[in-house]
Amino acid sequence: MYCRDLLFMTPLGAIISNMANNSRKDEILYAQRTLKENNIPILRTIEGKGRFEGADALWVNENLVVVGVGNRTNNEAYLQIKNVLQKLNVDCIMLPSYQTKTQHLLGTVQFVDKDLVLVRHEITDKAVINFLEENKYNIVYIPENPEVTENQAMNIVTVAPRKIIMTADC
Repeated sequence: MYCRDLLFMTPLGAIISNMANNSRKDEILYAQRTLKENNIPILRTIEGKGRFEGADALWVNENLVVVGVGNRTNNEAYLQIKNVLQKLNVDCIMLPSYQTKTQHLLGTVQFVDKDLVLVRHEITDKAVINFLEENKYNIVYIPENPEVTENQAMNIVTVAPRKIIMTADC
């Protein structure tokens, strides 16, 4: 249903999730099969006590990834991801992801350009907003209203700088 949760892509291949929700654990098998069928390398599968869902990892720029640790991704997984990214010369930092109205960091933060980010500020941890402000992002603050909470207006896909696909009528 939510393919983004199953993996995290890098320029050199995928990092496969280890789903926090037991009912979704087998979904990664389909993601692995599809990657292999398309000759896309798998750099790592999160293992052991590490729990990771791909929607908690966000590219900030070509040299930095943030990983939301909290609801669905834990510190053990973060360290495994950081290890892979270090080998690619990509920095990786942890941000809190303990929001109650979404499952993942992606549910509250959406990068739509190199300097522009949408943020559900009313439910996003202040440390995340501080990180964005400190890094000089132009932040569009998205209020918690029915368009967002009921129609899923923040459940978007950025397809190019400042070009998104979103739910109809939002």
